[in-house]
Amino acid sequence: MIISLICTPLFFIVSSIISIIPSDWFFIGDTPTGLFEMLYTAFQFFPADVWVLTLGSILFWISVHFIYGIVNFILRLIPLLNMGQ
Repeated sequence: MIISLICTPLFFIVSSIISIIPSDWFFIGDTPTGLFEMLYTAFQFFPADVWVLTLGSILFWISVHFIYGIVNFILRLIPLLNMGQ
């Protein structure tokens, strides 16, 4: 009961945000024109530099995690160093 009381405002906020999203997706389409139209709408909210910085940050952190995984794997292969976690 207490958990329900705590979670009710959260569920209300999430359901309110979801209700803002349009339910019919006919404006996106399956063609490149629909994709360009969707990107045009996205660029109206945020300028291009925000999108470039966001994608750059995502790609940077993906590559950092990938390189860390490779280094950790290599260090685990060398049992004398005992550096792998």
